[in-house]
Amino acid sequence: MTRTLTLLPLVLLAATPAWSSPADAPSVYVMALPANVALIAVVPRDKDLFDLDLRVEVVLPLGCGDRMAGLLRHGGASLDGPDDFDAVLERRAAGECKKEPSRVAARWAIRMRLPDGATRDLTIGSRAFKVARAGAKVTLDGQPPEGDVPGAPPTAAPATLVIGDVTEAKLTTAKALPGSAGTAVEVTLAARWPKCAGPLLGLLGRGDASSKFALDRFTPIALAPLDGSCGAAVAKPRPATARAVVRVAQFSVGAQRLALPAATAAKK
Repeated sequence: MTRTLTLLPLVLLAATPAWSSPADAPSVYVMALPANVALIAVVPRDKDLFDLDLRVEVVLPLGCGDRMAGLLRHGGASLDGPDDFDAVLERRAAGECKKEPSRVAARWAIRMRLPDGATRDLTIGSRAFKVARAGAKVTLDGQPPEGDVPGAPPTAAPATLVIGDVTEAKLTTAKALPGSAGTAVEVTLAARWPKCAGPLLGLLGRGDASSKFALDRFTPIALAPLDGSCGAAVAKPRPATARAVVRVAQFSVGAQRLALPAATAAKK
């Protein structure tokens, strides 16, 4: 499988947009290629359903205080279709970094339908794995669960990040960050979500050669359970507010094209 690495910012909400310095900027989330994936535990559920407790690790060239945030399933919060995920990293939007490599990791649980005797593909980022079951035994690439350190928390409920379908979006605040090339923005939007989706977390961004790989296209993202309970998207759009740091003069949220105010964009 060939995969193009796409950056994913997922922006935390704050009560008020202070943004007086890069340190005040909203955090962003990006997709990251995993350096290692380990099976920590397996929890059997009803019939052929199993929860896989995974530890996902990413190696970064700089130490910026980043951390692993979880996994995003490309098929949404469904147990049908390929088990195809991307690792998501929470990253500081601005500020100083230590010039030394860092390894960040976190456990994340997913649910998988796995009949006895079956082998199922699991893809995370650019890495492909084989999940196999023989009776009560489940392995990842032939390796059984390795467990965690004593006192570690139990396996969490399975979950995934999901994407909302934007119906409208408006730029409400834009403020240049002193000492940074970015502009902190606030966007009010409305989007249709799966019935099980939680509150808006932020914006999923992507860029390509046309934007010199700067993030210039965004869609909203939220957290949802991955237990087979999620229904289709609700017809009525849900309003929300997202904050992000952008480094381009024009960007889109869903199909809505937005632009920084001329005075703000001129400072970049």
